Amino acid sequence: RDAIAAVKIIFQEDIGTQGRGGYFDEFGIIRYE
Repeated sequence: RDAIAAVKIIFQEDIGTQGRGGYFDEFGIIRYE
């Protein structure tokens, strides 16, 4: 469940910063953990 929260945060941050960072999103979440 914690991972899901991180996904939401990273996903929104990626969209606001890059616009379409779905590819690195998954890797970023894993690294964040």
